[in-house]
Amino acid sequence: MSNHNFNLYKLAWPVFISQISAGLVGFVDVAFFSQVNEDAAGAVGIVFPYLLIAFMLLPILATVGITVAAQLTGARQTQLVSAAYFGNILLCTIIGAVLGVFTWFNA
Repeated sequence: MSNHNFNLYKLAWPVFISQISAGLVGFVDVAFFSQVNEDAAGAVGIVFPYLLIAFMLLPILATVGITVAAQLTGARQTQLVSAAYFGNILLCTIIGAVLGVFTWFNA
């Protein structure tokens, strides 16, 4: 056994900052565009939840795919690594296309 003492908070604080700042971008956008006019603020307020889903969901899925591939590599099941990457790329592409089509037809 290793005697390393890892503190999870020391390792994860950049992720917390990233997630909080990503959520605050929409509030700053609405505040900025509300100074322009109310229609612009309303448009940003409507579109921001879709962008937030896309900007958070797709990187999470990509990270999951990398984690699965790393676990397969660590388990010496290298014949499954390319299938894991391909499945992850396919899943992210399908979700991105669905979000794109949804956004296109709701514009």
